[in-house]
Amino acid sequence: MPDPSSQARRGQRAPTTDDTANDPALPGLYAHIPFCERLCPYCDFYSEKGYDPPRGFFPALAEEILTHKRLSAFEGPFGSVYVGGGSPSLLPVEDILSLGDAIKKAGIAPGAEFSVEANPGDLDLEKLECWANIGANRLSLGAQSFSATGLAALGRSHSPDDTKATARLAQGLGMRLGLDIIIGWPGERRRDMLRDLGTAVGLGAGHLSVYILTIPGGSRMEGVLEAGGLPPLPSERAVAGMFLLAGEFLEAEGFHRYEVSNFARPGEECRHNRLYWDRLPYLGVGPSAHSFDGACRWANAPELGEWLKAVPRGFARAFFKERLDEEAARLEALLLGLRTDRGIDPSLVRDSAKAEGFVRKGLLTRGKDRLFATERGFLCADWLAWQLA
Repeated sequence: MPDPSSQARRGQRAPTTDDTANDPALPGLYAHIPFCERLCPYCDFYSEKGYDPPRGFFPALAEEILTHKRLSAFEGPFGSVYVGGGSPSLLPVEDILSLGDAIKKAGIAPGAEFSVEANPGDLDLEKLECWANIGANRLSLGAQSFSATGLAALGRSHSPDDTKATARLAQGLGMRLGLDIIIGWPGERRRDMLRDLGTAVGLGAGHLSVYILTIPGGSRMEGVLEAGGLPPLPSERAVAGMFLLAGEFLEAEGFHRYEVSNFARPGEECRHNRLYWDRLPYLGVGPSAHSFDGACRWANAPELGEWLKAVPRGFARAFFKERLDEEAARLEALLLGLRTDRGIDPSLVRDSAKAEGFVRKGLLTRGKDRLFATERGFLCADWLAWQLA
C-alpha cells in the first residue's frame, strides 16, 4: 500500500463544481463521523468524545453504502457528498484515505459538490490536501464566533486566529468556504454579532450559516447558566432583532437568505442541504445518520456499537423508520418549504383565509403561484407552518 502521507503531500487542487452533478434527480450522500475531541455544552448531535474509531468503522461505512445502492433511489451516482459529525477534521491522513475509498464505491457524479465539516485548528495543509485529493471541494468551518469572549461562552476550544488560518489554507487549495456563526450566545450584543458577520464576510466566505443558539434541556450549558456560571442569555426580543439585523447586513453584502439560517452569494448555496429542504433523496451512513428515498425516512441506531452490529445484518435501520402517506408528505412540504426562499404551493394550505391573514400581518407574501415567508415570517416559520397545516 502506498504511503498515505506521500499521497496527501502530492495533493490536487480541489475541483470546482460544475453543472454535471447539478441535477435534482441525483441523490446526496451523507457520512456521519461521530467523534469530537471536545463535546460542546450546547450540542445534542450524537458524538463520542475523543478520536478512537473501532477497527471496522470505515469498512462498515463502505458496506452500508453498497447495501443501500440496491435501492432504486440510490442505484445511480450521487450528486453531492457531505461528511459531517462530530468532527471529521479529526481524521488522520490514513483514515481520510479510508473514507475516500468508501465514498468512491458509492459512485460520485462528475462535478459533485463534496463538503466536509471542520473544527478550526484541526486541519493542517497536509490534511487539507488529502481531503482535496479524495474529492472534497467545499469546507464547512465551525467558526461560531470571532470573539474570544463568545467562544469561551460557547465552550469552544479554538481561537479566532485558528478559524482564519484554516479558512486561508482551504481557499489556497481552491475550496469553497462556508462558515457557521452562532447568535444569541450568553452576553452577546448586536455589535458583537455585526463584528462576527463582518469578519466572516471579510474572509471571503461564500456561504454563511447563522444559527440562533438553542440549549437542549438537560445540557451542560443549561446547568451552567442556571448556576450563574455564564452571563445571561440575550432576551428573545433582542435575539429576534439580531436575526433580522443579520439578514439586512448580509443582504447588503451580496448574500441572499435562501433558508431560515443559511445565506449565500450567487452560486454558493449548499447543493446538498437543498436536498433536505426540497424533499429529495439522500442516503445517510454511520451511527445516527438519517436517510430519505422519496417515500420512506429512516434513521440508524444513534450509538456506535449498535450501528456496527446492525450493518452486517443488511440495513442498519435499528432506530426509526416511517413511510410517509399523502397527508404526512403535505405537512412536511409545508414545514420545509416555508423555511426556504422557494416557498410553498398555496394548495398545501387548508385554510386560505388564515393564510391571507398572515399576508396582512406581514408574515407571508404572495408571488406568482407561490406563498413565501417574509423576513419576519422566517422568525416563526415553524409556527406559521403548523398554523397553516
